[in-house]
Order: sequence, then C-alpha cells, then structure tokens
Amino acid sequence: MRCRPGDMAVIVDAFNKCNIGKIVTVIELHDGSGELALKLKEPVWLIRCSVPIIWSTDTKRWRRKSGPAGDSALQPIRGLPVDDAESTSKHKELVVQVA
Repeated sequence: MRCRPGDMAVIVDAFNKCNIGKIVTVIELHDGSGELALKLKEPVWLIRCSVPIIWSTDTKRWRRKSGPAGDSALQPIRGLPVDDAESTSKHKELVVQVA
C-alpha cells in the first residue's frame, strides 16, 4: 500500500478527471459499504477533502467532502520522518553557513 491513515495525498488518477490534483487526507481503510462503495482489487481508503469531490456511478453523481478512493489513485505527501529532526537541523545550519 502506498498510503497510511493520517497521510496527506494528492489524487493522481480518477474517473472524474476534475478530481485530479486535489489534496486529501487519508482517514482509514474503507469498509466497502454505502452508496459510494468501490469494488476494486486493491485497498480502498476513506478520504476527506476541504472542498467537495465528485463521485459517480452509472446512474448517479455525488459531490461530497469524503468518500472512497483506491490506493493507486493517491500519491502520499510526506516530509522528513520525525526521528530525522537532527539531520534536518544540520542541513539548515549548512544552508545558513553557505549562504
């Protein structure tokens, strides 16, 4: 799996192309229930966005701020690990010394 609960991610693939590029928060694995259930052969996440995202089926269209997304449709956004704080501070010192 590419994503983990709590990750911020970018939607990189979507049936509704207008969703591509939106930043979302990965909440948890989706339980596969509800009218927006995705039947995929990969993990499906429950995601939340600050603006409505469009989900579609053959007969219906929804605008909601949360719903399911396949793992491969999301690209996690991660910074440096917390335990790497010492390396980060050393890097900042180098930048300051060089500049």
